[in-house]
Amino acid sequence: MARRSFTGLGRIYWVPTLADPAAPTVAEIKAGTEITTSVKRDGLDIPRSVETIDISDASSRVNKTGPGTMGGDAVTINAWRDSDRTLDTAWNTLIEDEVGYLVVNRWGNAQDTRTGLGAGADKPADAAKGDRIEVYQCTVMSRAMDTIGAEANACTITLTQGGIPQLDAVVTDTTPARNKENA
Repeated sequence: MARRSFTGLGRIYWVPTLADPAAPTVAEIKAGTEITTSVKRDGLDIPRSVETIDISDASSRVNKTGPGTMGGDAVTINAWRDSDRTLDTAWNTLIEDEVGYLVVNRWGNAQDTRTGLGAGADKPADAAKGDRIEVYQCTVMSRAMDTIGAEANACTITLTQGGIPQLDAVVTDTTPARNKENA
């Protein structure tokens, strides 16, 4: 068992297109942009609220609730800005109104089949077949510079969620055949 922190191990990507969000390919993730080194240590927030609905009836004085809708909350990325335009990765990649996929790999790339741990952003390794990841279909809603102060320049990027999050996606090595419904 390996219980590890995201810090130093996890990877974050912005991927423009995926044929199947539940099974992205290695090539699709490589075609995206890794933004891990631009994201502040506590800079990724993907809340998942759950609404309750009233299911009370007249037979009891006790209020009853059931599960209603869930998710769809705004995703927030707090990222560092860089004075060198070519290194300002998160800002240059996450442009307002862009639609794509936020891919979060909490266990590192090329995960070991025994421990489930892979390589962090400080080690060169691409996502690999079998890696466990999360995929969120998003639209970049806004980018705003943070208040000036005693830190380096940073920004807050807000994304909307437009699809069902794939919390247990697995990386594949081949593009799935599209069925007639998805064509």
